[in-house]
Amino acid sequence: MRKLALVILALLLLGCTQQGLTAEEIAEEMQKRYESIKDMSGEFVVTTNYGSKEETYEAKFWMKGEKYRSDDGKTLTVSNGSVMWIYDREKKRSCENELQR
Repeated sequence: MRKLALVILALLLLGCTQQGLTAEEIAEEMQKRYESIKDMSGEFVVTTNYGSKEETYEAKFWMKGEKYRSDDGKTLTVSNGSVMWIYDREKKRSCENELQR
């Protein structure tokens, strides 16, 4: 979950091109900025191509401290930082996963 947030944060805060910085410096700056954030929310779209097949995934997310929530209309994901719950609305099923720190 944190890795996804770091990738999103990197794209939002640093952009894809930072001239004059090494990869390590960019990672350090990302970490500093990430640690200073108290909460954030947003929407994202991921498009993947498998040969001639294209799939698009859209979702909204909210983060506050260790808490996380994302919703794409079909699946709701909620985490309190130590446990993550995933609810599939179509199948009316949920699962619970303990998160490792």
